[in-house]
Amino acid sequence: RSLEDFPSISVQGPVTFARLANRTKASTTPLLTPLAPVLSSARQSSKDWGGAPDRAIDGKWDSNFWARTCTHTNAGTPDAWWSTEFLPLNVPIHMVRLQVRGDCCSERMTDWEVRVGNDENPWQNMVCGTKQNEPKTGGRIDIHCSPPLYGRFVGIVLPGNEPLTLCEVEAFTSTDAFESSRIPLQRLK
Repeated sequence: RSLEDFPSISVQGPVTFARLANRTKASTTPLLTPLAPVLSSARQSSKDWGGAPDRAIDGKWDSNFWARTCTHTNAGTPDAWWSTEFLPLNVPIHMVRLQVRGDCCSERMTDWEVRVGNDENPWQNMVCGTKQNEPKTGGRIDIHCSPPLYGRFVGIVLPGNEPLTLCEVEAFTSTDAFESSRIPLQRLK
């Protein structure tokens, strides 16, 4: 195999070469690019223990709640949710990656879902993937939207009365969709 067998790409942000090296022309799996969250756009159904919603998009993957990097909603409030807006707008969401709490409490997250759409209330948006069971404590979880979903907002919903705690959320689109959605610099002048 020669270098000509692999597509030419330019990459912004962290990408592992192992992921790129395994992709051939025959692959139907798109390369994925992380989307940038709109700063201060995160919101959630309630706040407890100082767990502000922006903590899930601060770029810190620490799963210890006491490191002040995780969100937290009130216990006893029905149907907890968290949501944020990602840029660029109007691109298909292929995957959402979550970092869940690692110091305790993974049993609280049962039957949760990732939702994508244009409504600020994530309960009104389409389900990405399927209902999820209790995650591994402190684990990172990749939820694949099949088919990819379009929307400005990515949200997490948790039915019942348990608090929702997220330590990081990242959304991904295909690299092709990301590149085609970029605004040329000359249009910004």
